[in-house]
Amino acid sequence: MDELKQVGDPELRGPAARVKRINRATREALALMAEAMGASGGVGLAAPQLGLDRRLVVVDVGQGLVQLVNPELTRLEGTVTAWEGCLSIPGLTGLVTRHEKVAVRALDGRGHRVWVEGEDLLARALQHEIDHLDGVLFLDRAEAFEYAGAETAEGEERPPRRGGPPGPTPPVPVRDLRIVFMGTPAFALPTLTALSEGPYRVVGVVVQPDRPAGRGGRITPAPVKEYALSRGLPVLQPARVGESLDQLATWKPDLIITVAFGQLLPGDLLALPTRGCVNLHASLLPRHRGAAPIQHAILQGDPVTGITAFYLDEGMDTGDIILRRQIAVRPADTYGSLHDHLAVLGAGLVEETVRLIARGIVPRLAQDELGATRAPRLTAADERLGWQLPAVQLARRVRALAPRPGAYTAHDGRRLKVWQARADTGSGRPGEVVAVEPDGIRIGTGEGNLVLEIVQPEGGRSMAAAEYARGRHLNPGALL
Repeated sequence: MDELKQVGDPELRGPAARVKRINRATREALALMAEAMGASGGVGLAAPQLGLDRRLVVVDVGQGLVQLVNPELTRLEGTVTAWEGCLSIPGLTGLVTRHEKVAVRALDGRGHRVWVEGEDLLARALQHEIDHLDGVLFLDRAEAFEYAGAETAEGEERPPRRGGPPGPTPPVPVRDLRIVFMGTPAFALPTLTALSEGPYRVVGVVVQPDRPAGRGGRITPAPVKEYALSRGLPVLQPARVGESLDQLATWKPDLIITVAFGQLLPGDLLALPTRGCVNLHASLLPRHRGAAPIQHAILQGDPVTGITAFYLDEGMDTGDIILRRQIAVRPADTYGSLHDHLAVLGAGLVEETVRLIARGIVPRLAQDELGATRAPRLTAADERLGWQLPAVQLARRVRALAPRPGAYTAHDGRRLKVWQARADTGSGRPGEVVAVEPDGIRIGTGEGNLVLEIVQPEGGRSMAAAEYARGRHLNPGALL
């Protein structure tokens, strides 16, 4: 079953297409939706939540399954305000005013005209799911938000705010928000692209100074700088961002957004924008705070990771969470594949965050310090494969360091990069070549075998490990 689309996915924001012909594919889609709804513990699901561009809805509030094709609200009566959630925004609920009673006209899975009348939970579920078909989320209607686990008992004080404005801010059109963007590498580029090409107002960009790159050490502008200049956006490149406070003040930012910027913002800069500073971080905070969250998620064997938009304060990734979205870490995922995936997902999450900030109604979740972990930048020592470690950990290290800078071992006194490897059962001394097989070189480790699949000798090209073994006469019994 496909994963449900989560907040930030563009599929959740476009209007779904009307179903022109009801056929077997329509009925299969409705069945898939009902299965996904039940497996997720929901009471309703719309087709866009599964990435299907069709006006289909399923609802089951305990009164039997309702399947609707091209549903339309035909009667609305009364109003009631209550808390509701959404399978596409797990963990967050919103206080939403809906009509208390509704009538819906639609077709069923056989093409027969049906009318559904609902009140209370059924009415709310029908309105919520039909909203999905028009690209509307409950985020757009909520008057207040609450994260699961963040509720406070009567008389108990809420934790102090960390980051962001000290109190409520008035709603403004999203186009009127003056946004300053701070970011440097390719990871930040999808977010800047979405902001500068969407209905937003980017008034300036701050980038780290140009630095040498590549083998020749040529001074190379960062991807964000190149893009910003191509769009005619003003660019600052301070050695220390605090030194540019006066220049930033002339841009009169309402909001500062940072993505992989590489510098901590001082307190006087955090206080400059009227609606705070928001950072996009490539983990599910508070897990993996620091400079290398993607690599550490792989190194630790996390089954899931994700992306977090949160308010910046003076700590290291410690401010209040606004929105998060989660993805599975697949067995073949590398630093490179997760980096690219999260960069794209992060752009959508930032757009949702900006919309909320413009509304002036922003969810906040204080980070649980007991669940916080550190993700410091990897060092040169982390790149070396220590054969005393278990094969599972070594395979993760290879993935966490691909496609750069790469894990390595040594053979005949020269570095041998390992770009792809898998853990397997087996025995052998740590670092010993146990066997040379058609699909790789089997190496003994502290526990199990690591099968090298793609390697690159120092000064050479990447190649299949078996090809390297043949060319270098690497035989069982040799030690790496």
